[in-house]
Amino acid sequence: MRNFTLSVLSAFVLSISSYSANAQCATANGMVATSLKLNNDCYLFVQFAIPNSIVSIYNASGYVAQAGVSATGTVLVPYSCTANPITGVVSIAANGDFCSTVTISAPVILPVKFVSFKADITAHGVDLKWTTSYELNNDKYFVEKSTDGRTYNSIGTIAGIGNSVDLKNYQFTDASFHDGDAAYYRLRQLDFDGRSSFSKVIYASSEAGNHPVSLFPNPFVDEIQIRGMASGDINKAVSDFIT
Repeated sequence: MRNFTLSVLSAFVLSISSYSANAQCATANGMVATSLKLNNDCYLFVQFAIPNSIVSIYNASGYVAQAGVSATGTVLVPYSCTANPITGVVSIAANGDFCSTVTISAPVILPVKFVSFKADITAHGVDLKWTTSYELNNDKYFVEKSTDGRTYNSIGTIAGIGNSVDLKNYQFTDASFHDGDAAYYRLRQLDFDGRSSFSKVIYASSEAGNHPVSLFPNPFVDEIQIRGMASGDINKAVSDFIT
């Protein structure tokens, strides 16, 4: 990851010399920008910009593109892929406040960025909740369930937002889950063009009160299963390692 400040932008087309001498970044670390590619189109997803400002992006040769920032400080800036790599970002508000400190993350090719995905066992089944920070060309989500962690079946669909650069929250209840059950869940995200991607896998179990925790097989080579652990415990412990 690379940090860039106002000094590298001084020779660019957009001059900020007439603006406030004090940067007014929304966070102490400035903005975070992620380069995205969807099919043959490129975008820069910028977070923590000054709300309702204008964000301009640059490469080593100068100005590339700009777009208006939402009230939550996020913006998706489309630009020509030939302009890569993007090396600078400036957020300028109407009152003259500006921010040019930015961390530029490595480029990714993801139609959806999952912030969280969790399962809560209730009297009505399992409540699955997930949050996304951006969505590009996103048609829908298939909620998939497995009893063995290998074979998954779709148990429902939730419509996607299409395109968004703000946090979006979703929820689905698996009413077929009963006391004593255990299950794995994942999300299959489907684009409008037919492409798909998967979330991480999470595990829900109501068996913890009846069984000791066990790991099997033992020893294991490239696969491990955990039995008898409450869903909250297993998701905290190992969900980031299950794909």
